[in-house]
Amino acid sequence: MALNALSQLAEVYRKQGRYQESSELLTGVMQTAAQVGETEASHGARSYLARVFRDEEVYESAQQVTDEVLDYGLQFWQDQPLNIFNTLLELGAIYQAQGFLAEAEATFEEAWVGLTEVVGESHASTLVAMNNLGQIYEKQALGEEHTDTIAVRNNLAFLYMLMEEYEAAGEMFATIQEESTLLFGEDHQPTLKAMNNRGRVLTRLDQLPEAEQVALRAL
Repeated sequence: MALNALSQLAEVYRKQGRYQESSELLTGVMQTAAQVGETEASHGARSYLARVFRDEEVYESAQQVTDEVLDYGLQFWQDQPLNIFNTLLELGAIYQAQGFLAEAEATFEEAWVGLTEVVGESHASTLVAMNNLGQIYEKQALGEEHTDTIAVRNNLAFLYMLMEEYEAAGEMFATIQEESTLLFGEDHQPTLKAMNNRGRVLTRLDQLPEAEQVALRAL
């Protein structure tokens, strides 16, 4: 408990901009935790340390430490999925800060899907994931190639779905599906992605027969 309290104190220092003090305190917690075999406390301190690195814009270190926390979580936090998905949110934020929008988008989307299943759409962490996805979509520009353009439109339609504007999302996914089919055929990845997402929208709208038909076509 004392080690966790020290980690919390270090987090207070971070929020105050006292990064060196926070980093030194967390490093001490990690060393002590390793000596006494308190692995959980050690990785908790690592989570806070990654935030310090991110605030200091030392992104390579922040990403490395967060990856270590995530690897640990995937092994030992199976009964604490919220911790795993919150770590994914931290990792996505690090990608975003570096301008790695594709990696950030994939990470935030994975977190959003998992959080929706585990804690529901109204949970604070789920809403953070939705907001982060929206920021990524706003930063993405339409590409010159058809595949880039369709991919970004797909993302915008997905944002409508996150905002629960299901009819608008469904119409956009249907249009993307038609365009992709004409350009690339039914088996091309953008076409299948649009079909799958359209099926999810139809399910949300309780249009189950139509959702079933779309799902069968996407197989």
